[in-house]
Amino acid sequence: MGPAIDRPASLTIALGSTASLTAEVWADNNEVLPDALVEWTVAPSGVVAVTPGKTTILTPIATGSAIVTAASGTARATLNVTVTDVQQTRVFDSFTGAAGSLAGRAPEINAANSRWETYGDDVAMNNGQLTVASTRAIASGAVVNSGLADATIEVDWTEGLQTAWGGVVLRYRDASNFVAARYFNGTIGLYRVEEGVWFRLGEAPVAVAPGSTHLFSVAAAGSAVAVNWDGVPRIEMNEPFQQTRTVHGVMWDPWVDRTSTFDNFTVKGSTETSASQTTTVVVTPGPLTMAAGTKASLRATVLDQYDRPIRDAAVVWSAVPEEAVTLTPNGDSVVVTAIAGGTVAIHATSGTRTGGTAIRIVAPDSSLVFDSFADPGALAGRSPDLGVANARWEVFGGANLEVENGTLTVGSPAGGVASVEVLAGAIIDAGTANGTIETDWTVGPSNAWGGLVVRYADAENFIVARYYRGTVAFYRRQAGHWSAIASTSVNALPGSTHRLGVTASGDTISLLWDGVPMLSAVEALQQTGTRHGLVWSPAIDSASVFDNFQFRR
Repeated sequence: MGPAIDRPASLTIALGSTASLTAEVWADNNEVLPDALVEWTVAPSGVVAVTPGKTTILTPIATGSAIVTAASGTARATLNVTVTDVQQTRVFDSFTGAAGSLAGRAPEINAANSRWETYGDDVAMNNGQLTVASTRAIASGAVVNSGLADATIEVDWTEGLQTAWGGVVLRYRDASNFVAARYFNGTIGLYRVEEGVWFRLGEAPVAVAPGSTHLFSVAAAGSAVAVNWDGVPRIEMNEPFQQTRTVHGVMWDPWVDRTSTFDNFTVKGSTETSASQTTTVVVTPGPLTMAAGTKASLRATVLDQYDRPIRDAAVVWSAVPEEAVTLTPNGDSVVVTAIAGGTVAIHATSGTRTGGTAIRIVAPDSSLVFDSFADPGALAGRSPDLGVANARWEVFGGANLEVENGTLTVGSPAGGVASVEVLAGAIIDAGTANGTIETDWTVGPSNAWGGLVVRYADAENFIVARYYRGTVAFYRRQAGHWSAIASTSVNALPGSTHRLGVTASGDTISLLWDGVPMLSAVEALQQTGTRHGLVWSPAIDSASVFDNFQFRR
């Protein structure tokens, strides 16, 4: 006889939901054939997706109607399916605000209470559109947390006047891990980007003309991903990579095309059925060392089940042992004053969830330098919280170094920065060449660059340990020339804080990342230099900040 579907002749489901269908195959004598193979198809494509097997899961992709067919041999059964739109707009931005950087700005519709993050080169609003600034060979983009993994992401993309390249980012974790739908050279393609490697999932030809505007749309529901071009389905694939991630956005390849622009970015989806619940409390910075009598600032970030920060969440601070420190709480932040030597655990509790960090308290001595950057104002000429006799901060590179909100920040040199070769930094005399230099470094919203200066002689001669584009590395600057010493890969997400450290002993230098040894090298340059400090490349990144600088034996 053939298959039968356990549903009425028609079915209506909403975007953001799913439905299951089961096909039973009957023989001519009315006996069920349990091992019969069933193949599911949908016509037209682009409305719903199906999974293989006798029981299929229907996942809506776009509004409309389609016929779902179950076939076994030459026999068939059909079902009419209608997909309705009960989605709500979760994110919308027309980019009509004042011209300037997008990073840190809130979208016009912002149901998840999030802010734009950027990566790669500068992404900015200009004349009511979203643009990218540079032509360097680095993927660049902007993403925002929508609170939904299953969603429809739409944007108006205007092709540039050169070789056009642009696309939509979905389910973004970091600049090396996301799913992308992009246009290039007459085709749109769907890709999985995993640990920086691009894997092509599918592609389809489309026609564009320079200066034309097209509606670029990607619908994600579970593992089903569909790409629409001007409202027409073009690609349908199953891709489970990071299917619970809720961050989506747009991207460029500026080296290929920096003239294409985006407008009217929208994320639509069904509202979550559950309210936000506290699942994680993260305390930053990570483990650090303090001298007795000094202060440091900590901050707690309370996250919900969608990895979104919960604003104004109540936080209770505590320490074990409590007599080792004094805590001065202020909502989600606390000032820690070190009292007694040893190791103390600092806890931040919100509801039933607790996060924390560890602090090692050491006794001060004449070789120890520590600065929590607690007092606002210019850094040049200021004494650290603790330091050798009469030691004061010196700055180099011509940029303004200011203490703001308990962190050390950099501005632009007078007249702007002409070259990425121009560095800016601060150094202080620790009285010894051998020891461990450490700092808390908070990653900027895009194109992060920051590091430590070791054994500084002058602006043309020193050693640098710096982060840039997913790597930490040692460099030698000698007579104004740069030489790479060693490097390795690390992860640093925008807004995260990491403990960057260097241990110098004779001609051996070692790099620490969050307390973990990452690199070791032999470097004989200026083994007796006693000045150490912090460094930026303001032309690349002027948004990263430093805190809790320390030199210890």
